[in-house]
Amino acid sequence: MTNVDSNQSTTVSLDSANPSVTFTDIVPGDDYTVEELGEDGWTSTLVCDAGSAIPESEAWQFTATPQQEIVCDANNEASPASVELDKTVVGVTDVFEWSFDFTIDPSESVTPGATQTISGVGASTESAVWENLLPGETYTLSEESTPGWQAGILTCTGLEDSNQAPDAVTFVAQPGQVLECAVTNTPAPVALTVTKTALGGNATFQFLLTPVDPVGVAIVGNAVTEGGTGIATFEGLTPGATYSLGEREIPGWLQDAFTCTVTHVGGEPEAIDLAGFTVEPGDAIACAAENRIVNAPLELAKTVSGSPVRQSDGTYVVNYVITVWNPGPLADVYDLDDALDFGTGIGVVSATATSADGVPVDASWNGTTTVRIATAVAIGAEVTHSYNIAVRVTVPPMITTDNADCSGAPGEATGLLNGAVLTFGATSVEASACAPVPASLPATGVTLSALWVAIALLTGGALLLLIRRVRRSA
Repeated sequence: MTNVDSNQSTTVSLDSANPSVTFTDIVPGDDYTVEELGEDGWTSTLVCDAGSAIPESEAWQFTATPQQEIVCDANNEASPASVELDKTVVGVTDVFEWSFDFTIDPSESVTPGATQTISGVGASTESAVWENLLPGETYTLSEESTPGWQAGILTCTGLEDSNQAPDAVTFVAQPGQVLECAVTNTPAPVALTVTKTALGGNATFQFLLTPVDPVGVAIVGNAVTEGGTGIATFEGLTPGATYSLGEREIPGWLQDAFTCTVTHVGGEPEAIDLAGFTVEPGDAIACAAENRIVNAPLELAKTVSGSPVRQSDGTYVVNYVITVWNPGPLADVYDLDDALDFGTGIGVVSATATSADGVPVDASWNGTTTVRIATAVAIGAEVTHSYNIAVRVTVPPMITTDNADCSGAPGEATGLLNGAVLTFGATSVEASACAPVPASLPATGVTLSALWVAIALLTGGALLLLIRRVRRSA
């Protein structure tokens, strides 16, 4: 109560143990104001009876008179409490649809009811509100378990939670309280495991997990087998994403089987399509792949080592390298032939073949009458054999470009063309290399003999013309 004239105030506190108070020493003739100081979360009205009813208000002003007695009643009503909950989901694709149920207990008079479902799409935040909670009542707000999701920690601002469960809070509602709560949920990890069975040997097998939708960079997983078994594991797959799974081919290995199943939380294993499958929270994907060892085709390569080198005697020396490679996991056996198919007029002075790896070479090889370099050569798994071919040749001074520049049609002799044939089992592969030599005559489409005849005729004509002129001058 405040004496308006003297600006002196008297403040008292009332509670359920002391619900009333009497003010004395009121000075007649002074003006006074009686009011209740507001409390957050409460609405109040003041009703005074000074011989006649005073309208309800939060404050009342009067002028004191002698012997006056005034009775006032202060009425207070607690405002209902409410809860606002923000639900955040992370670790999913932009199109993944999710929903979670939350329940408040007790729910009598609570609106819109005990349980609310919060739904959303993608990594996002959605909200729910419970209103009309009774002040003084003890409530528990909890998140119902959702298969495939890790339980989030439910927290509320400014609240000392008495509930030990991470996904629940227990509190006493306060008048007018707006309790702000939040929880974030992450999907349970999704893993994919490939068990590789290798029959006949061991190797490192690579698998490619490719994000198809949304498109992403392929992830490589290695299964290194020991004793015929190995495992490749992919972790952290994103729920809502679509993936494909494939295996890289390895020379010398044949894939017999490759299957996968997915087990959803609480479900049974189901077969999935490796070309495209969509994962859900908590999925367990198990794959089995079986490969057996087989012979891989041998590979042949031939190159010219540098350019033909002119010697002091006018001959040329050309060198070739032949490479035989076994890319597979098993040993193999092969025969190697090499034939010289030089342009017309190019003569072979000498030809030798040697092995860089100690493979026995036929000493009689000359590339023309004898083309077999090596017979029944054993080559180990993932081993390379190299052979060096050295040939000394003569080049006619009037050789045409067609015979010198390696531009002949397939099967046509030209330049220093050299062809190798590798035979293993019932299979043969070929490789060739050619080095051009200097040419002194252009390509004419006629043979060298025809050119010499033409030159002879031209020369003869010149002589005849000269003789005729001599006779006329005589």
